Amino acid sequence: MKKILLTCLFTASTVSAATFAQAQESYEEQYGNESFASKWSYIAGAGVAISPEYLGSDEMDTHAIPLLGASYKIDEHQTIKLGFPRTGYSYNTGAYEYGLDLNYDGGRDSSDDRLLTGLEDIDAYATLSPRFAMQMSDLFVFGAQLNLPLSNDVDGYTVDVSVSRTYELTPEISIAWELGTSYANKDYLDSMFSTTANAGVGRAAYTADDAGFYMYSGKTTATYHIDKKNFVLANLGFYKLTGDAGDSSLTQSDTAPQFTMGYVHRF
Repeated sequence: MKKILLTCLFTASTVSAATFAQAQESYEEQYGNESFASKWSYIAGAGVAISPEYLGSDEMDTHAIPLLGASYKIDEHQTIKLGFPRTGYSYNTGAYEYGLDLNYDGGRDSSDDRLLTGLEDIDAYATLSPRFAMQMSDLFVFGAQLNLPLSNDVDGYTVDVSVSRTYELTPEISIAWELGTSYANKDYLDSMFSTTANAGVGRAAYTADDAGFYMYSGKTTATYHIDKKNFVLANLGFYKLTGDAGDSSLTQSDTAPQFTMGYVHRF
């Protein structure tokens, strides 16, 4: 049985980086670890992403995405990944996968948009994320992930759940889709979507204090394996904010697209 691939949900700050990480896992599934005798594998890549300035923004930002990492195979089931954007441990039986990751979140600056004027910055931070995935027959993969921000600026937690499927069109080309939703407790929503009033920029006071599902998301990713050392990918996704996140005066648009493309080389 092929090992399942646990995918991450779309968020404005992490989707582009997560797309690269997922493609790397797909690559290893396709070609295996040629350096299994040494147990080490290394990757480097770069790409470009077009995504909202911040979660809820109606303005898009174009930025570069780096990817550097090393993978260590403990045995046929266990792997440790070191690097950016994700460092973590996974145990994969083929039918189930368990893992614990540290993920990067870019935060939010008051300079990102005029509407944020006067608000405190949310500095970049790490998120501790226990995760689980299971193969549902031969068709779908169900995934769930708890996200615990390690930050002085963001409190609370979120939970992501998703269903995904990958189609191998040829040995070199694959297409994957994913649909998901995210739940947040009131502390997280308060950190991200509550705000004071600022009449000068047209911002009304708002308190986000109702825990619940705050985002729905989807994406499609195409991956082309050039050879055993190189692959390219393109990703198109979207999110829709709901509940307190969608109603916040910080949210200029509750729906936004995102596009990513890039190249990765394996050493």
